[in-house]
Amino acid sequence: MKILFLYTELAAYFHACVQQLVRHYEAEALIFMWPVNAAAPFQFVSEQHIHIHEKTEYDRPALLRACQAFGPDVVYVSGWGDADYNELARHFRRQGKPVICGMDNQWKGSLRQRLACLAAPWMLKRRFSHIWVAGLYQYEYARRLGYGPENILTGLYCAHLAPFRAVYQQSLPHKQQQYPRNFLYVGRLAPEKDSMTLYRLFQQLHKQRQGWKLIMAGTGPEQDQMPGLPGIEMRGFVQPEALPALAAEAGCLVLPSLHEPWGVVVQEFAAAGLPMLVSGAVGARAAFVVEGYNGYVVRPGDPQDLKEGMQRIMQQPDEALLQMGRRSAQLSLQLTPASWAATLLSVLPRREVKIRQLGETMSSH
Repeated sequence: MKILFLYTELAAYFHACVQQLVRHYEAEALIFMWPVNAAAPFQFVSEQHIHIHEKTEYDRPALLRACQAFGPDVVYVSGWGDADYNELARHFRRQGKPVICGMDNQWKGSLRQRLACLAAPWMLKRRFSHIWVAGLYQYEYARRLGYGPENILTGLYCAHLAPFRAVYQQSLPHKQQQYPRNFLYVGRLAPEKDSMTLYRLFQQLHKQRQGWKLIMAGTGPEQDQMPGLPGIEMRGFVQPEALPALAAEAGCLVLPSLHEPWGVVVQEFAAAGLPMLVSGAVGARAAFVVEGYNGYVVRPGDPQDLKEGMQRIMQQPDEALLQMGRRSAQLSLQLTPASWAATLLSVLPRREVKIRQLGETMSSH
């Protein structure tokens, strides 16, 4: 099987899912991607069964020739915002190939979304046979675009679970002895993440912290306004392979975003056994955060509710936080790279899907 991926900004967790795909199925992957984002400088290289190229190295005719020469059985496009990718999608759809469009937009009922629904029969359905959505809040949008349940896939974004699960197991004995009193924020330092509100609120809580600290890992337009202070550590950008280690230091993930279509970081640190404190704008909370069970959901853009959420966490005894962490780890397993790979290949006839080694059991990494 040959899978063509037409991607915008390639992410480490997506790359891990493709590795799972080619490891367990007789599959070859060809990936075209936009240049690496300077704000998130992940490094990607080609490897056995996975060939990666930057799209900027090809004009449209050369891109089409390369894709035709590859001869894909399935095409995945990470959205409908790239004109060249849209043209390729239409090309392969005309050949009768399954062409999947990824979508993480939550249904908001905006004028722009309603216009997209009206245009979908001409603009989308001629290009894409399937829509692959991140979760619950995107499913409604896909239905409104005119796709039936049989043409909607779920579970688009999946964390690379193995390193986070490993850190959970390794750090648990120490946490049982001395629970780490550190909130952890991982993400861009930008207005849509409401990171400045979190930073300022934690400053204001200096007399009520009960030994808790705040670790902020990320870069962005607000970083120069956030110097390190007593009780607040600014870690800057952290490469993907170093992210799991942060979980060993942390006692709770906090993500107060105003706009967060999904948020893979929620599943990552749930797998690492952290209690959750996230805003209702975070799409992934529908799958991985249950109010009062493994954390709390706060109202986006409400500093007082965020403050009270942090206070609730700080007031919990260690055993309650450990139990929340255990529940987070359990919830994180709803979606794995193995299930992601199987979902992608579900658009093909069953007889065409072949395991790379007969009898091999798919892992949940």
